[in-house]
Amino acid sequence: MPEAESIHKAYDKVLERTGRLFDQQRKKNFVMQDRWFAGLLLCEWIAGMLLSLTVSSQLWAQVDKTVVSQFPVATLLGSSIIAFPIFMAIKFPGHSFTRHSIAIAQMLMSGLLIQLTAGRMETHFHIFGSLAILAFYRDWRILITASAVALLDQHFRGIYWPHSVYGVEYASPWRVLEHGGWIAFEDLFLVRSIITSTKELWDNCQRQSELEATNVIVEARVEERTRELKVTEERFRLLSSASPIGIVLTDASGDCLYVNRRWEDLSGILHDACLDKGWLDCIHPDDKDNMLEKWMDSIGESNEHVTEFRVEREDKPISWLHSRVTSIGDSEGISRGYIWTFEDITERKNAEANLLMQYAITDALAESSDLSDASPKLLKAICTNRQWSLAILWMLDAQDDVLRYEGSWCADEPALKQLVENSRRMTFGRGEGALGIPLVSGQPFIAQSVAESNLQGRMDVLPERFGYMSFPVTEDEQVFGVLEFMSDEPIKPDGEFFLMLNSVATQINQFAEQMSAEMRLKDSDARIRAMLESAIDGIVTFDLGGIVELVNPAFERILGFDADDVLGRPIAEIVPGETTVDRIADRKISTIQNVLDDLKAHNYSDRELIVRRSDGTLIPVEFRVSEVVLGTRNFYSGIIRDITERKEVELRVSEFYSTVSHELRTPLTSIRGALGLMEGGVVGEIPEEALELVTIARVSCDRLIRLINDILDLRKIEAGKLELKLESLDSESMVKATADSLRMMCEEYGVSIAVHVNDKRPVKGDHDRVVQILTNLVSNAVKFSGPAGKLDVRVVGGTNGAVRFEVEDNGPGIPESQMHRLFGKFQQLDSSDTRAQGGTGLGLAISKALVEKHNGRIGVKSIEKKGSTFWFEIPADPAAESN
Repeated sequence: MPEAESIHKAYDKVLERTGRLFDQQRKKNFVMQDRWFAGLLLCEWIAGMLLSLTVSSQLWAQVDKTVVSQFPVATLLGSSIIAFPIFMAIKFPGHSFTRHSIAIAQMLMSGLLIQLTAGRMETHFHIFGSLAILAFYRDWRILITASAVALLDQHFRGIYWPHSVYGVEYASPWRVLEHGGWIAFEDLFLVRSIITSTKELWDNCQRQSELEATNVIVEARVEERTRELKVTEERFRLLSSASPIGIVLTDASGDCLYVNRRWEDLSGILHDACLDKGWLDCIHPDDKDNMLEKWMDSIGESNEHVTEFRVEREDKPISWLHSRVTSIGDSEGISRGYIWTFEDITERKNAEANLLMQYAITDALAESSDLSDASPKLLKAICTNRQWSLAILWMLDAQDDVLRYEGSWCADEPALKQLVENSRRMTFGRGEGALGIPLVSGQPFIAQSVAESNLQGRMDVLPERFGYMSFPVTEDEQVFGVLEFMSDEPIKPDGEFFLMLNSVATQINQFAEQMSAEMRLKDSDARIRAMLESAIDGIVTFDLGGIVELVNPAFERILGFDADDVLGRPIAEIVPGETTVDRIADRKISTIQNVLDDLKAHNYSDRELIVRRSDGTLIPVEFRVSEVVLGTRNFYSGIIRDITERKEVELRVSEFYSTVSHELRTPLTSIRGALGLMEGGVVGEIPEEALELVTIARVSCDRLIRLINDILDLRKIEAGKLELKLESLDSESMVKATADSLRMMCEEYGVSIAVHVNDKRPVKGDHDRVVQILTNLVSNAVKFSGPAGKLDVRVVGGTNGAVRFEVEDNGPGIPESQMHRLFGKFQQLDSSDTRAQGGTGLGLAISKALVEKHNGRIGVKSIEKKGSTFWFEIPADPAAESN
């Protein structure tokens, strides 16, 4: 049972005993007071009768001469008042009802004495004395009863017989309140004294109970402490035996009293051998004196002693322990012994050494410019950590597939320096010697003899004791080199050291890759700068605020500025732009502000500008700018091209188109009209052979007119002068009308045509231009289908809510290699003069331009020798759909 619970129960018994004693003392007091008051009441009755025989008549004669003798009143009334309380005190002493009956009788006897003295003031003090005597009960409730009886007696007698209480014929009602106030005033003091005395009684009873219970509590504590000591001792032994740290208990002089199993494992010394000073035998000789000296110093300073030392064992390598000594003192602070705790920190010490080595390797790589400069430093860090005598780094020559010497470190020994010098001139292939084995297997190779290491060819003097290891430098399971180590003692690395070497090998490979990447970066920078300097077009970069950061020589040449005059200035000052009208396209030329607005809205701009060179001349340029994201930095890169020559060519082409339009189409129209009249017989009948020649001329004239019209249409589209008359078009009627207009051509070629309308939604477009597109596609399909060909024209639903028009034939199809040429200008799969189908090679180019003008798409699907399907999509009319 816990001590707290035992003590708690003991205190419960004390409280219980206190209550019993308190009740007993109160009961005893109540009985004693009951009997005392019974005698008092009897005495007061006798005193009242004597008073009535002696002075009562004289006192009443002074206030009311009509009053007869008071002896009968004192005798009869007094006996009736005291008879019941005396009976209760004798029969039921200590009962609550007895106390209250005595209180009532005592107050009535006070009233009787007041009456016998004819209400003299002196006898009123009998009431106050009675209350004080009643307080001996130590029960404030009987004071309430007594006070109430006294006040009621004075109240009613003051009204009906004031002579008996106040000695006057008439008494004011306020006199009762006055007497009641004095009674209440006394009750306050009496109640307070009763409460105080009751509390003292309780305290006395409690002290008596505590004294009685002291032996019980002490015995419970002693028993509990004994049990706890046994449990603690058992728990200490269980914990110490299972503890992961070693524990040694010694006396004040350091002689061992107890060791746990963990200390036996750490020291290699069994429990009995550890007794007295035997537990110190495992400490390394170089550390023992220092440890004991620090311990003695800590004893003098009363401090906790903490130290680290080495443990030397025959069956295991040297290990490191961390010890903490705590003094076991008595109540006067005198040490009675010590508890030593020991923790194996060998792994931590090795990790610290490895960390220091890793720092040295990292610093070596950070401070070196290439691997040959870094390798001696990092190899020295490894050898210092493991106390090895030599390390050589070999890297794989990918071209010759052999290992070549890269760098080394060795102790200051002639034989090792000779080995290094001989290694510089040697190479090792896959599987060749101890170095070639890791190159093939990707695993370390460890040798404990000179014969296994195959070092005879590199060393003249061979060591007696020897350790050797070759370790692969790998990345993604690919070997890039080998680390070679030698030691005066056999090399026995653990798994942790292999992990560390893997990390070093990874760093070496990454460093080599970084150096290679830096070389490639320098080469790339040189290439980019050469490209910038040799580029024909001007190149400029500027930040998001428009400040120029870089320009190439071509930029300087085009605008006539030097780079020093441009860098750091706003692009708007360097390429200001002039507002003018394009003579060819009949439209305004953009300014640099339009370019900047494009960049803000779309991060891209492609505009033609008129810029003023440094010498004041104006030249047209093409300026393309886009945003570039480089890491966390954004900037703009622009290409500026002088298009003066192109604009001159475009001007000549525009003039040519104007000439064609006015100088060729007008006479051709007249020639075609004249030939038509001759062919129609208006000028008279002509011979059949001549008619055939006229027909040939008329057909050729029609073809030439179509070619000119196609060229002019294409020019209008490219110049942006073609305006569409957009309206809601009935897809079904438009397709059927186009097919009907070409049925004669189909019959001429022997091709059947069929119309399939699956989507009847109207489209938004220019009627003439959509019909032109359909006519181009259908006429091409008719020409290439051949005799007995079949042609299907379909209207179906397209992508994104558009309406799709398809023209499918079963002609020869189109080779995949020719598909990219279909929608180019003047492009035909057969461009020879002997082609049978004719055509200008502009029909599909015009169709593509018109479809894109309608915000649509055009394309083709073809299988060679099976046929082709040309299609285009135009957006549906949203207004007609909603209606």
